[in-house]
Amino acid sequence: MLSPRDVANFAALCGQIGDELANESGFVAIRDLLVRFHTQILIRPLLVEGMLASIVDRRSGEGNAHRWTVLIDSETYPVTEADIAQETSNHPLPARLRNTVVHELVHSLVFRPSEFGIKLQLAAGSAENKHDLVRSIEQVTESLSPLLLLPEKALSKRLRGRSTQVSVEELDALREELAISRPLLISRLAQLSANQGAEMRDLPALRNMGIGIGEWTRDGTAVLRSWPLYINFENNIAPAIFRKLRHQDRVPAVSVFPDTAFAMMGGTDYTAQFVSDAGLLDNPASEKIPVVCAISKTRKSIGSAFIYVMRRPSSAGGINSLENIRKKFGNR
Repeated sequence: MLSPRDVANFAALCGQIGDELANESGFVAIRDLLVRFHTQILIRPLLVEGMLASIVDRRSGEGNAHRWTVLIDSETYPVTEADIAQETSNHPLPARLRNTVVHELVHSLVFRPSEFGIKLQLAAGSAENKHDLVRSIEQVTESLSPLLLLPEKALSKRLRGRSTQVSVEELDALREELAISRPLLISRLAQLSANQGAEMRDLPALRNMGIGIGEWTRDGTAVLRSWPLYINFENNIAPAIFRKLRHQDRVPAVSVFPDTAFAMMGGTDYTAQFVSDAGLLDNPASEKIPVVCAISKTRKSIGSAFIYVMRRPSSAGGINSLENIRKKFGNR
């Protein structure tokens, strides 16, 4: 199994590579990652979206050399190798393809850590340990991929030096500009408490707020997904819905929000204000706090996803105050 130290070393490596390859806006091109990982890409019909292969080159003058290759399914991703070579931030590859390639690149680390200066804490010659290692790297791959595609450089540029909380519109703009998926974006933010970007979590832009993914249903309302979640409220007093999502997926919006005009409830408003039960993990309804929730302005097509931001307003007065929201919706 990978030790916590191994995971930390892989995370530091991926974070370093992401920052090194990012352009001024924070965009990381897939072709640059392939070069950095000494890996080629082949687009062929496959039975899976992507896979990692090691091709033995017996013609090498240094013995049997391995050439690492990422194989991509041509039916899932109708792109050419020229598309990959010519990728720019203005004309990026599809976010899903980018994540698939990076996922396989991260997989390759376990087979050649010494190439990147990492020495694993693993007993040599143990087939069982090797099997556990491969299984362990699969479990952490999804936490390492965001470090390559959303480097700290990109976050720092957008979050530092501001006094206001980040908006859902800004998160959507960041996702589109860097060609990353919603889960990858939120997963990267959630990692700030565990990696070298921990102090960024304390910036005003990311405090007293939670970020997650909603999904539209057949009746025009929404459900809230249990993963991924970014949760960062003062003194860990978070709205009760975030505690519930730790144990239940696809929570119906109608069980969370009191305002029927809110889009997640079937209405047309993309922002809602309400009073929420809140508390710690072991007592999620110990108090009530004012909350504002805003969602992406997406089409309500069945199964499509969107980002939501639930925040505790910084203002103590006006329409965001607890007293005024209670007057509108009661104590719910």
